[in-house]
Amino acid sequence: ADSGNAIVKLFLHISKKEQRRRFKKCEKDPYLRWKVKPEDWRHHRQYDDYYQAAEEMLEKTSTQQGPWTICEANDRRWAEVEAFTAIIDAMEARLKVLGKLPSEDDHGRILAPKAIPGENGRKKAKKRRSPAPVAAGPLGRRR
Repeated sequence: ADSGNAIVKLFLHISKKEQRRRFKKCEKDPYLRWKVKPEDWRHHRQYDDYYQAAEEMLEKTSTQQGPWTICEANDRRWAEVEAFTAIIDAMEARLKVLGKLPSEDDHGRILAPKAIPGENGRKKAKKRRSPAPVAAGPLGRRR
């Protein structure tokens, strides 16, 4: 944060019920069965202990420069929306502090950057030479 970077910390939380549902779904699918191991079920039985440890970790490691954003992840698509929103908000806040946030008009539309004085914004087109003829390959196709 001191070097000008935005810090975004995301904690994706799923409920015990949702975790169980996902494990069972994976176990039924022969292509995903390998993902769930006995160790995962043992950890699932200790969900409440992990929950308490996570709450303690979030409380102790959240700072003003790097606060945690807790994303409800029972619905994967909603979790993505929450995560991207947190990232965008952090980037906008950092750009605002640095004075590099693009300006907007009265309707909230982002304005294009101003042109450099003395330039019309167009580059002079280069003349293109036609390509040299290419010999045909063994099947009569050009290489």
